[in-house]
Amino acid sequence: MQISRNSEFYHWSDIDIGGLKIFIRLQNIIHELIPYKMDIEAFYSKKAYWKDMSKDYRKKLLELKKQLDYNCFDNLIDEMLKNNSKLEQEAFI
Repeated sequence: MQISRNSEFYHWSDIDIGGLKIFIRLQNIIHELIPYKMDIEAFYSKKAYWKDMSKDYRKKLLELKKQLDYNCFDNLIDEMLKNNSKLEQEAFI
């Protein structure tokens, strides 16, 4: 199967550690992968569905932010930490 060079590949996951890890793992396979509804705008659009983070979870998120692979999510992670919140994709359904 041949894929058009004009093709775009999107991935949508939870806005949490697991979702970010899944995206990066897939992006290592499909380098052109683009996050879908995994940005600050999407995060704030579903504020009513935010879940609180524990101290341990916050520490893990801070460690994730230190990894270069996750640079594309730096601003999102900052907002998650600022609001002590994460978001599951089911909030969009």
